[in-house]
Order: sequence, then C-alpha cells, then structure tokens
Amino acid sequence: MDTPIKKRVFIIGAPRSGTTLLQGILASHSQVTSFLETHFFDHLFSDRRLLSMFGIASPRARRYWNKFLSLVEADKKKNKLSPLALFSNQYTQQFVHVLDTITYNQNKKIWVEKSPEHLHYIPYLEHAIRDVYFIHILRCGTDVIASLFEIGQKYEGWGLELRSLDHCIEIWSQDIRISLKYINRNNHFIVKYEHLTENPRKMVVKLCEFLEIPYEEEMITNYSLSASKYIYNEPWKESVKEPIRLLHGHKFNTIFSPQEQQYILNQLPQDIDYDHILK
Repeated sequence: MDTPIKKRVFIIGAPRSGTTLLQGILASHSQVTSFLETHFFDHLFSDRRLLSMFGIASPRARRYWNKFLSLVEADKKKNKLSPLALFSNQYTQQFVHVLDTITYNQNKKIWVEKSPEHLHYIPYLEHAIRDVYFIHILRCGTDVIASLFEIGQKYEGWGLELRSLDHCIEIWSQDIRISLKYINRNNHFIVKYEHLTENPRKMVVKLCEFLEIPYEEEMITNYSLSASKYIYNEPWKESVKEPIRLLHGHKFNTIFSPQEQQYILNQLPQDIDYDHILK
C-alpha cells in the first residue's frame, strides 16, 4: 500500500541521553504517531559474516517478528511474515509497511520510532527506507556515564557489561562520534539535551521546522502523558513523567568517588569539546 506518509523518523543517540523525553514531545503532536521501542534492526542483522555479505537476515529476525508486531500493536494475521522472506531488505520493507499502515489508519502523517541503538544502522536505513529522517539527541558524557553505570548496578536486564565503568565510557564516546558525523546532513537534526531542557519551547519549534509541521503547545504541556505510553516495565524511565528540567552533574557527583570522577574525566575523548558542540 502506497501511503501518504510524509516522514519516517528515527530518534537515536546514546542510551540515557533523553530519547524518551524527546519521543514524548514529538508524539504529542497531532500529525505524529509513535511506538514502544522495537529494537528491530538489532535483531535483523546476523553475526555471521557470510550471511551479512549476501544481505540475508539473521535467523533471529523471523523469531522476533511477532514480538515486533506486539510492540507496535499491529494485527498479526494481517502482517504475517511471508515464508519466502529471507533477505534483510524484505524484512525492512515489511517493517516500514507495518508502521506506515498504522500511521495512515490513525490519520497521521509522520511516524517516530525510538530505539537508541538504531544509531548504528544509519547507512543501511538511509539506503533501504524512503523519506527517512534522524533526530539525534546528545547529552554530556559525565551524565550519561553516571546514568548507565547506575542502572547497570540496579537492573539485571541491562547486562553485566554496564557494571564496567570503562564500558559505560566507551558507549558514550562511540555513540557521540557517530552522531557528530551527521551534524550537517539535511535529513539529520542534532539536539543537545541541555538545550532542550533549558529552553524546551525554542528547541521544539526548531524540531517542528525540521519536520515541516506547525508547532503545537501540547508538545510541551502533554509530553509526559505521551511518553508514559511508551514505557513498558522500565522503572529507569519514570523521571520522564516529571516536569522538564535540566539535570546536570547530580548523579555524577553522588554515585562516583572523587577518584572515579577524575578517572572518567581523564578517559573522555580529548578531541570532543562537548560544551562547544552547537554552541
């Protein structure tokens, strides 16, 4: 079905950077629909190099398909995966078809998918999906690292790797480098968490200009209600229900000892001057 979808948008960035807040803001717009995190492309690609070389989807992709449909509340009978689906591009086109149809049926024009790790699939997504746009959200490294390390200690579901301080530093360093590659691309928009929380209306107006939709005040007043729809048994996201405010330095200063704080500061990439990005 050829649906009149204006834009297909992915919100991406390092985890714990504010992606859920941003999703709630955009999903409050009358022309926008959104979904629970699908993590779809993490399941699509195979770890087997030979399969990837020939564009063959991971065996995990077929097993994950019904879970994906459940996450976006799509009809499983109408969207049953073809037994002939073998290649990554077949899965991707079906993924787009599902989200397009949901958006069309809701009389919306834009869909927003928010899985932070889809940051790592930008080249593929740009090649495989028409009218695709990306909104990156960046956040100060010390805040992201502190938040990642904290949930790694509190919640087993995030994996043992987040209990490693070095791994948390690596996640932020790697992800921000990827986003900075796209800072001047027409179909990419870069948001700094600090700018968004210091002056929400100003930043949201710019986002609307990027998406070519009119600004609506509900995006600021109703964002927490929208965001709560996309939280599923994820207590670490509960703060998104609170008023928008800048949270900077608190976790870093309370979670880590002075020695750990200095270690983190020494390990942050010296060639990235975060404070002057989009100054």
